[in-house]
Amino acid sequence: MTLKKVIKGSLLASVVASTLNVSAAVTASEAEAQPENVDLNRTFAQEQFAAGNLADALVGIERVIIANPLDLSARFFRINLMVLLNRGSEVVGELETILTLSLPEADLQRARDLLVRIEKANAKLNMQVRFKAGIEYIDNANSWTDQQATADASVFTDRVDNVNQVGVADPKQLDDVGFVTSLSANGTYGLSDDKATALKFSGLVQTKEYVDTLNKEATTLSGSLGLQHRVDSTTVEVGASLASIDRVNYTKAASKVAVNTDSDITTAYFNLNQRLKTVSVNYKFAETDIENDGFDDPADAKQYDFTSTSHAITVLAPVRKGLLVQGGLTYAEARNADQTSGVTAARNGTDSDTTTLSGAAFQTLANGDSLVTRVSYADSEALYKLSTKPRIKETDTLTVSLEYRADLNRLVPGMEGWTLGAGVKSVMADSNIVDYEKDTNTVNAFIERKWDIWK
Repeated sequence: MTLKKVIKGSLLASVVASTLNVSAAVTASEAEAQPENVDLNRTFAQEQFAAGNLADALVGIERVIIANPLDLSARFFRINLMVLLNRGSEVVGELETILTLSLPEADLQRARDLLVRIEKANAKLNMQVRFKAGIEYIDNANSWTDQQATADASVFTDRVDNVNQVGVADPKQLDDVGFVTSLSANGTYGLSDDKATALKFSGLVQTKEYVDTLNKEATTLSGSLGLQHRVDSTTVEVGASLASIDRVNYTKAASKVAVNTDSDITTAYFNLNQRLKTVSVNYKFAETDIENDGFDDPADAKQYDFTSTSHAITVLAPVRKGLLVQGGLTYAEARNADQTSGVTAARNGTDSDTTTLSGAAFQTLANGDSLVTRVSYADSEALYKLSTKPRIKETDTLTVSLEYRADLNRLVPGMEGWTLGAGVKSVMADSNIVDYEKDTNTVNAFIERKWDIWK
């Protein structure tokens, strides 16, 4: 998230809250005709900002300052507007003057924060590094389904699990505790003085380890690089990403772990973002190739190779103070060129079409903590072969998650930059092929540290 989005989001929340009871908009002529009317011009400035008219909002709030030079809130409003208008360097002197005054510590800290934000805005390199470590409990660690389809799909048998219950006469669903750690970095590097053209980059190292089961364990390395260009309220980005995933989840008929399964994932993408006043609309197209190795038989790995293309549209908008909502629609196609031949081809459902509806709410609480709620519904149709009989596998998946994040420094002094969080997630899949019907619930807790770097 850029500095301008942070400032604009916080300003918008306060402006919306303070203008909810205004019955009619203040016109420019009314505000100009009464320059000494502080309340009228303040309302005009707030309304113009909420409408996305930053220059007019600046004119209105400057009339407030002329009428009342000691109005500190108006001065901070003006400074924020200047930053959003790429004129932040013009108010550095004013902020430095504010720091010499005998003001409440909260106002002095606000001025210090704005000076830091202006410094970041003028830096070519803006990067954030995150370290995250957590523990999770999952009640269906071996992706259990109660039954399993036979070759002709006319008879269902008790599902046998060869990965996590080797040698057990009556295998069953397993729960487990896992440990997840990650180190990531993301940011931008400006290629022009106004940073309208910039490189966007990210990188991730993540490990997952479980106490009892195997097929959730993985080590992931990934990175991306894109070129983005902004013209007014439109941003275009093209780029690519690479990922390598090393899993421990492959078994042969002997019911033992044979080898790790490795996946190399290459993605090319195009991203278009359009801001419409306070609403952001984003379209993304991506094409992904997945290649696998590490199997005893290369033919087994080839069944998992596929190419996926996706189109996604998301909309992000503020609803009220501290609350942002997001809605999205994604259509994805996954194809495997080897799916048309072989008895076991298409067993993995990689010849599929999936439509996903998603929604999210991002709530900032009064104490500074945050609450994120996500819901998605995916409808997938995939080719599935039972012996020599191809069938269409239809699967509907509902996913609901809730995550709470708290500033650890508020709870434990001296832990500045650390976040403490906890979450729950439920995944419910319903399918016409019983092999794919399963419910999974996860509870997790984590601690996270962020470092902001700019130069």
